[in-house]
Amino acid sequence: VDTPLAPKIRGFKIKNHHQILSTGISTSLAHMTNKRKRQEQPWWWSTLEGDIVSHGGFLHPSIGFSQETRTLEIVDPVPRSDEAAATIDKNVGTEGNHEAIMMMRIPKASMITFDLAVALLTPWWPNVKECVHDLQASHKLYSSIWDVLLALALAYTVDTPTATAREDRLARAYIATLPQDSKAYLNAVPWRWSQHDLETRLGGSTLLNRARQTQQGIQNDYSALVEAFRSSTSGNQAVTAPDEVIFPVSLENYGDMMVVVSSRAFVIDTNTDTQQPEVALIPILDLCDHCRG
Repeated sequence: VDTPLAPKIRGFKIKNHHQILSTGISTSLAHMTNKRKRQEQPWWWSTLEGDIVSHGGFLHPSIGFSQETRTLEIVDPVPRSDEAAATIDKNVGTEGNHEAIMMMRIPKASMITFDLAVALLTPWWPNVKECVHDLQASHKLYSSIWDVLLALALAYTVDTPTATAREDRLARAYIATLPQDSKAYLNAVPWRWSQHDLETRLGGSTLLNRARQTQQGIQNDYSALVEAFRSSTSGNQAVTAPDEVIFPVSLENYGDMMVVVSSRAFVIDTNTDTQQPEVALIPILDLCDHCRG
């Protein structure tokens, strides 16, 4: 499914999950007037692009990343090697009276999904999937199971040394796409504020209780994860009490990554078992403005 983009690949909304799974993002060549010389791309760009292409995806070679605005942009001249031109030509279509080309196609294999999160966490927590499903079934989770697993996997990546697995490389490259001043961005969410700031800024409004509920709910989710991990692994470690089992993910980083998931994720499908929306983080694409749902 092709989705029109604004001239600068900004300010559009994607609400249909089928648009994400096929990720047919196209824009008219006549609109590609944001002529700028290509900047040197950050290290994570080649990592993500390589993963996307190796799994059958596509990024138009004229797409670049602006370090200044931290958004995608169209650059000129368009670097068209013979191979790139052949790939592009396969994606040429028409949009009204204009020639249109596919700008990107992000395969599900290159997204930060529930399954990728489980793959990241399993070497550390072998039965993480079953434990989190049990927490959900017993109504011990405030957040959705998708948000919890994605946030936990990203926080685990932040809190642990680099690994050689492909999932680890993908997760670290994705984390590197976050704003450089991440703390300012992450702490802008009301539920990350101190009680004093909540009272000062939201006192007297209905948002105060909502922010406090979210704050407490995410803290409770974290505590439930720690308890489930210790209960499921203490028997396999040289310890005498579950409290001695070290949980390698900090509450602060778990909260940080929960902000990332809640603000940047796309709905990509509806789970057939739970009928809940399945969300994922989509590298490159989520550098565009978008909304979940």
